[in-house]
Amino acid sequence: MLRLMRLSDIVSTAPGKRSVFMDLGQREGGFSAFYFREKWHNPSLPPIHHADGTTLSFADGHTEYWHWSRESVKIPRELRSYNGIVHLGSAGRAGYTPSTKERLADLHKTQKAVWDRLGYTPSTGSDDGL
Repeated sequence: MLRLMRLSDIVSTAPGKRSVFMDLGQREGGFSAFYFREKWHNPSLPPIHHADGTTLSFADGHTEYWHWSRESVKIPRELRSYNGIVHLGSAGRAGYTPSTKERLADLHKTQKAVWDRLGYTPSTGSDDGL
């Protein structure tokens, strides 16, 4: 696990590119992002609220509103409970793999904001919907 305690610990990219907090709204628990996997970490699908997006704060103190793609918002609702916690069952304990270019773009953007880079070679995804 990467643990950054001071702004000076961020050396590989500008602090304005590194997310430190994400607005989870009414969700229970935290949010995390894999480094070595092209998946949303279970139970951390992107938090969707505020007109299908969320607000992030960055290490330099600025905030950004991120609007998720239409495809990410359409992630099957059976994967979400009423409070946003994902229940994938035994087959999905490793996480949710995005299947479209738009969903992959949202995942990659989030992972880069958390980790500075991807720990894997990204796939291109398909144009298939649900």
